[in-house]
Amino acid sequence: MKVMKTLLAIGVMTTSFAPHAEVGLNFHRDLSPIIVDGEEMGYSLFSSSAQTLDNGTNQIVFRMAKLIENNGGEREKFNSHAFVLSFNAEDIDLRLEPDMRVLRESEGIEFNKNPKVKLVDEGGNNVDFTIDRLPAGDGLMRDYSKDLAHYNKTHGINTGNIAESSVAQVDAAVVATSPAVKVVTVKTGELEPASMIEYWMDKATPAENEQFVSWAFENRSMDKVSPIEGSQALNMLSYWYAEAKVEDRKQILAWLISQ
Repeated sequence: MKVMKTLLAIGVMTTSFAPHAEVGLNFHRDLSPIIVDGEEMGYSLFSSSAQTLDNGTNQIVFRMAKLIENNGGEREKFNSHAFVLSFNAEDIDLRLEPDMRVLRESEGIEFNKNPKVKLVDEGGNNVDFTIDRLPAGDGLMRDYSKDLAHYNKTHGINTGNIAESSVAQVDAAVVATSPAVKVVTVKTGELEPASMIEYWMDKATPAENEQFVSWAFENRSMDKVSPIEGSQALNMLSYWYAEAKVEDRKQILAWLISQ
């Protein structure tokens, strides 16, 4: 036991006095990392807000994700647009924080138009960065890595952290030119479950969408599920989810959670 305590003490002392050789980045609880230096963070409920980056130029994609009050006075989940943030730092611990209040729907709209955030060191000093919205490519299931590769190629940004496979595919991406308008496209003869779920979510109310997402999560592994009894939108959402293969439901559910 004494040996173990001694080793732990030595480890703590070594850690305390070791010089920085990297950049530590922490995210405020309202800001969710999507990509950090080319690596997607995924949708884990237990993902850490602390990231370790290499010294030098770093690039991240993030969004604001929090509960806000809508115009009807009800609480609902707000997921902002995805934004690309780039900065240069060495041997330092940083924190990314919102620099504006976002409690209501109108403030969420303003954040999407003009995202105010700050990157600060441990002393509260501001660190320079650039920020821009990450345009979305075409398709139901958003591929953030592909979108980022397209963005970097379009803006002449050379980074070794973006997968070459993503760069090779970006030519097929279609960049959204009207960010304020959500367009749902359903092609004739292509009524796949994923496309129809997107279509009916646009028709459903926020409360119905929330009910459907909870139901979909509970039934994600069931071979056979019965549609939800209720409005036409709820019935059709659950019907098309039931029509999807079990392995396809994981992708659909990941997309639902990201909305």
